[in-house]
Amino acid sequence: MNLFCQKLNKIIKVIAKAILIIMVVTIFSQVIMRYFFENPLMWSEELSRYLYAWFCFLGVSIATFDKSHLKVTFFVERLPKIIQYYLESFSMLLMIVFFIIVSWSALLLPKVQGNIMAYSLGIPFWMLSISMVPGFFVSSIYTMTHLYHNFTNRKRRNE
Repeated sequence: MNLFCQKLNKIIKVIAKAILIIMVVTIFSQVIMRYFFENPLMWSEELSRYLYAWFCFLGVSIATFDKSHLKVTFFVERLPKIIQYYLESFSMLLMIVFFIIVSWSALLLPKVQGNIMAYSLGIPFWMLSISMVPGFFVSSIYTMTHLYHNFTNRKRRNE
């Protein structure tokens, strides 16, 4: 399972890097067209908005894989190790529930948003909200893996 997560994370990083490059080139092109040629690109802002949403939610999954989300550990570090273990496990369970609920809710948004399209690109607006699904779904897989490793490492230490 760990090998699967590592390969999946590499793929997500490549996709995120590609999105970032496309976004930077698009915004740079917009600046050049607007200020040097006085003819702004109509579609660049919308494309950047869509790409940014996908980039952010893929970044959530990368941060979950690396366990690099912000943590406030001032009080937790002062607790006994057994309580730290249970708090960490509980927080991972809450994260899994949150990721699944948000993913499920995001899947329902296209029905609500209907056929509303972006003005310049003609891409449906639900493409913004659906960007949450891969990021949070993959994050739930990573968190389940972390929870499993947390549990098995704890079990080995107690043997």
